[in-house]
Amino acid sequence: MSATSNAPPTYFPGIDWLKGMLILGVVFVHTLSGSMLEHILYAFLMPVIKGSIH
Repeated sequence: MSATSNAPPTYFPGIDWLKGMLILGVVFVHTLSGSMLEHILYAFLMPVIKGSIH
């Protein structure tokens, strides 16, 4: 096999960056405007975050 295939198959560099962007987005919306936008954001993002963990 190739020497470049030594990395664990469960590790994707893009996932950590994506989670970071989602967290920054939640923090930004939280500081920008309180409850309504945050609830909408959580409604859309929580399935995505939970899906990426599992």
